Amino acid sequence: MIVLMMAPATATLAQRVGFRTLAPNAITLTRQGSTDLEFDDLLLDSDMVSAIALSDINRLVVLAVDAPAHYDLIIHIGKKYNEKLLLNGTETDQWIPFTLEFAFANQGYPTTETYFRALPDAVTIPPGRGHITFPISRRASPLPPSPVKQGKHKGYEQRAFLFFYGSLGSANAGKNVVAGSYETTIEVTIDFATHEH
Repeated sequence: MIVLMMAPATATLAQRVGFRTLAPNAITLTRQGSTDLEFDDLLLDSDMVSAIALSDINRLVVLAVDAPAHYDLIIHIGKKYNEKLLLNGTETDQWIPFTLEFAFANQGYPTTETYFRALPDAVTIPPGRGHITFPISRRASPLPPSPVKQGKHKGYEQRAFLFFYGSLGSANAGKNVVAGSYETTIEVTIDFATHEH
């Protein structure tokens, strides 16, 4: 859920972006870093933009994704509400623009690794792209691995990371912006493809 409180131009309030994640039982998700994107203050009647960059290591929302080493991860970010924050979270013509960005790191990390060591390996995804597939562990070849016998790698897991960040505003770029609570829900679905036979 994204929550934004607007106030007169002389006052400011902070904004937060929360995430709802969905994944099958074969994948374990662990939050690292911030649990929400917490943006700097945003002024009403202003052209100011508040941003969190990939380099803002203490402000990122990070998901550690543990899965069998031969899996390809399929990431889908729901597009319905990730481009603007709506007044009171309802379909109205009152909104503020929001740009969600994300990156991933998949160097075949052990399941004990933290995102600080993985961040330099991050691959950024162009804004607006809501679907991507990548192997849990980067391969030398872009082709899928040779099929493995079902269950052969059971219990051998590796970790990949998803990094979420973005920008909010400006209030003047929105539509019919008034003081109030602006919110939305970002849904991230993580699934997998196996190469078992």
